[in-house]
Amino acid sequence: QVWGVPADFNVEEFKIDRPFEAAAFEALGQSDWKKAYSSTLQWLGDEPFSSEPARLASYISATVFEDFARAEELANFGLVTNPNDPGFHIGLAFSYASTGRRDEAYSELSKIELSESEDWVGAAIEANYGLLAFRGGYAESGRKRYGMAVQKADLIKDKRTKLTALVYWATEELALPDSNSVSLLAEALEANKAASGYFNSFLLQRLTERISKKFV
Repeated sequence: QVWGVPADFNVEEFKIDRPFEAAAFEALGQSDWKKAYSSTLQWLGDEPFSSEPARLASYISATVFEDFARAEELANFGLVTNPNDPGFHIGLAFSYASTGRRDEAYSELSKIELSESEDWVGAAIEANYGLLAFRGGYAESGRKRYGMAVQKADLIKDKRTKLTALVYWATEELALPDSNSVSLLAEALEANKAASGYFNSFLLQRLTERISKKFV
């Protein structure tokens, strides 16, 4: 997936007229989500045919702000000029699944073609099937599909996809009487040791807070 290794730079170092991309990544490195989001939207406005700003803005909307309507809007915008981009279909499936639109989520997942250059996609598809199973009331099926997602993600050297799958699996487990959230959090923390990315600490912290509220 994109946005792998946080960069250490200052946007003032870039002598360009519209440094929106640089500003977005500088803000991501500082975990300044609002600035990262606004800069990414400016970047998208400057490069509307590029897939990366649309993917990033949609991802921030869904992952950080949990604004699934906005994430859906941005993903659909990106699909206009990048109809085969798996990131947009996966993002839409996640937004639909998160808001109870299960048939639409399944439809988006069916449109994705696996690519050797996008090694995270297979794991992300399985994770979304896991989410759909949980939201449909099929906890054991959800556990199985998330488990498959984690296994696929573990084949990738960079563990950020594994970490993300574990975090969202643990989140779904919070509603169950026999919740495995704590043990899944421990696995995610272990995966974080070999994971790059801007969002890992945020995801782990939010999950930790949600587990604390559930069990304290």
